Amino acid sequence: MILTLTPNPSTDLTLALGEQLQRDSVQRLQSVTSVAGGKGINVSNACALADPLALFPAAASDPFLELLKAINIRHQAIQNDGAVRTNTTITEPDGTTTKLNGPGSLLSDAARAEVERTLITAAKEATWVVMSGSLPPGAPTDWYSALTAQLRNAYPHINIAVDTSDAPLLSLAENLDSAAPTVIKPNGLELGQIVGTDGEELEAAAARGEFEPVLEAARELNTRGIAEV
Repeated sequence: MILTLTPNPSTDLTLALGEQLQRDSVQRLQSVTSVAGGKGINVSNACALADPLALFPAAASDPFLELLKAINIRHQAIQNDGAVRTNTTITEPDGTTTKLNGPGSLLSDAARAEVERTLITAAKEATWVVMSGSLPPGAPTDWYSALTAQLRNAYPHINIAVDTSDAPLLSLAENLDSAAPTVIKPNGLELGQIVGTDGEELEAAAARGEFEPVLEAARELNTRGIAEV
């Protein structure tokens, strides 16, 4: 079983314009779509044929749950007060896309403890655990590292994938000696951040067809315990 954890799920709202966005004006939309989202939810959706289980914090009455039922993903919500955030995407006819991501609701101490308990219990039946996305307000920056350590302690041979960015990713990199996931998937900028090199130059070199700097950076993380980068 593939088990996913989305600590900061989102309702993904897409607003499609028939013309260029005009600031400080009133415009009519061509279409509006709303789907259940968040990186872990997206992984569960992509792996639907493998019957994954998606874990996330949300109130039992949150409309997000109805959106999730619509895509027929097996899930378990951990009770947390506050609404699931909305991430809004505005699209224009020329392909310009503007994203406005909400911060998410505060994760209470009780909800955080219940997420940890539920994750460890459910992982008993899992071959892979995927922890993805940003962390909600109230979660410690090193939460992914702490969860990885707990999973490794309970199930030494379980496969763990982590996909995050910014401070949670840097914290994960700082704790690889004690809590290394099996797989991470940084972009060039993130790879540069976690190995202490210029990520923009890694991207530029790759654009020129020079991949050795990226490979060297990835291999450095291999030596620190991450099997696949």
